[in-house]
Amino acid sequence: MARIRCTRLVPVLLAAVFAGSLARADRIGLAALFDAGLQPPLSGLSWSPDGGLVAGFWKEGERKGLRAFEATTGRDLWTVWFDELSEAPNEDVPVGRTPPTAAAAPPPLPAVAAFSFRPGSSELLLVAGADLFLWEPPARTARRLTRSEGEEEGARFSPDGGWLAFSRDADLWALEVESGHEIRLTSDGRRDELLNGTTDWVYWEEIWNRSSAGLWWSPDGSALAFYRFDVRGVPSHPLLEARDGGARVKWQKYPRAGEANAAVAVRVVDLARREVRTLATGADPDVYLARVTWRPDGGAIAVERLDREQTRLELLLCDPAATVCRTVATQVAATWINLTDDFRFLPDGGFLWSDERSGWRTLRRYAADGRELTELLPAPWVLDAVEGIFAGTGEVVVSSWRRDLALGASRRQVLALPLS
Repeated sequence: MARIRCTRLVPVLLAAVFAGSLARADRIGLAALFDAGLQPPLSGLSWSPDGGLVAGFWKEGERKGLRAFEATTGRDLWTVWFDELSEAPNEDVPVGRTPPTAAAAPPPLPAVAAFSFRPGSSELLLVAGADLFLWEPPARTARRLTRSEGEEEGARFSPDGGWLAFSRDADLWALEVESGHEIRLTSDGRRDELLNGTTDWVYWEEIWNRSSAGLWWSPDGSALAFYRFDVRGVPSHPLLEARDGGARVKWQKYPRAGEANAAVAVRVVDLARREVRTLATGADPDVYLARVTWRPDGGAIAVERLDREQTRLELLLCDPAATVCRTVATQVAATWINLTDDFRFLPDGGFLWSDERSGWRTLRRYAADGRELTELLPAPWVLDAVEGIFAGTGEVVVSSWRRDLALGASRRQVLALPLS
C-alpha cells in the first residue's frame, strides 16, 4: 500500500478568522445569521508567490482593508485600510493641462473589489472602480494602470509579472506593466454577441463557480489561450433587479432546458505576431470546454470537454501550434460528473486526474499517452481537492477525509501522497 504522510497546518490564521465570532457565541440563532458582527473579519485569502505571506480582506466595524500575515509564524505584517489609499500622482501631464500643485490632495482610490500578487515582486494588483492599480504595501498610494469606460475582466499577470492580460469590451487585451503600453489582441468582440477572454453567464455561474476565468498564459508568457463565445443564438430572458429607489428589467442571455447554448472555442494568440489560432476541439457545438491547462513546457494544452448531459468527460491534449487535439482519457457516468480543479500535469508529461467511478472521489496517475498507472489515494480516504505538488519530494498534497468515520467529511485532513 502507498505510504501516506499526514501534514499539520499551523492554525495561526484560524484564531484571526474566528476571533470576532467566538467572543459572541452566545448570540447564535436565526437573527445572528444576518448579524454582520458575527461574520469572520478575514476573507478572500491569497498566498504571495514565494509562499512567505498570506493576505486577505480585513474588516473592523465599517472599515475595510487588506491585512497580511507571515505564513510560518502568523505574525502580523501589515494592515492597510482602503479609506487611506489614494491614487499616486500622474507625472505625465497632458499638453494644455496644469500640473497639480504639491498641496493638492491625490484622489482617493475607488472601492477595491479584488486583489492578486504580482509574480517576482512584493506588489499587488488592485481591481478598484472597474480599473486596475498597482500597489506596493504598506504604501498609501497606488499607481493607476488603466483608465477606460469598459471594465477590465479577469485580469491575470504573465508568469514573470511583466504583463497583464484581461478582457475589455468583449475583446482580449495585454498591458505591459512598467510602460503601461496596451495591445489589443482581438477586434471582433461585441457585447451580447461575441466574447473574447471572458465567459458567458452559463460558464461564469455553472462551470467556473462565478469566476470570469477566460484566459490562460503560456508558461513562458509568449502566448495566451482564451475562450471565444458566440452567444448570438442564445435566447434573452427578462430579469427583474430590485434596487434602492425602484426596480428595472435586465435582459440576460441564458439557455433554458432545450434552448441553444453559446458556441464556444478555445483559441491561442501569440503576443509578438498577434496571430490567433483555434484549437480543433470537435465539431459538436453542444458541449462545454470546461477546463483549460497549459503543460509546463508550453508544448500542449489540456482541455476537459464535457457533454451537455454532464455524463461524459473527455480529456483532450491539443497542440497550440498545429491546433490538432486528441482524446487521451475519458470518464463516463450513468448519472452525473462533477467538475473539479484536480487536474495537474507532471514533469514527465503525465498527469493527475480525479474521478468518482467507485462512488467516491479518488486521485489517479496517468502516463503521457493516457494510460492509467495507479490510484494514489487508497480507501477509505476520499479526495476533497488537490492542493499542490511538492517538486522536491515528488509528493502531491491533497485535502481528504475518511468515509469509515462518523461525520467523516467534517474531519478533513491534509495528506502528502507519493507519486511513485
